[in-house]
Amino acid sequence: MQKQIRGVEHRILSTIGENYSYALKRIGDFLNEKRLSESQKEILNLYKKYVKVVDNTLKHLDALERFLLTNEYLCPLEKGWWSRSFTRSTFYRLRLSITRKFISYYEGSYGLCL
Repeated sequence: MQKQIRGVEHRILSTIGENYSYALKRIGDFLNEKRLSESQKEILNLYKKYVKVVDNTLKHLDALERFLLTNEYLCPLEKGWWSRSFTRSTFYRLRLSITRKFISYYEGSYGLCL
């Protein structure tokens, strides 16, 4: 019997969210520089490509799904932000469903392996 790993989707989306935030920060840093070397331009393009992939994946989700993922992973709000809108069980059920959907589009549409 194979051991079931819990929370894999949450960890994957947490990593994507951290990378997304970092990429946005680095893009801003690069754009504030007066001159960029060729290697910096290549790195900037990689960051822009990553942000575009995440943004395009979000377009496959409806407004509620984007709202939840953005507030939970991409631009995280304070812990428990969802308690004003959802019960605990509803939030975790929705989060699991939405993270699976996002990962499916992320991997399938772009051929990316996590």
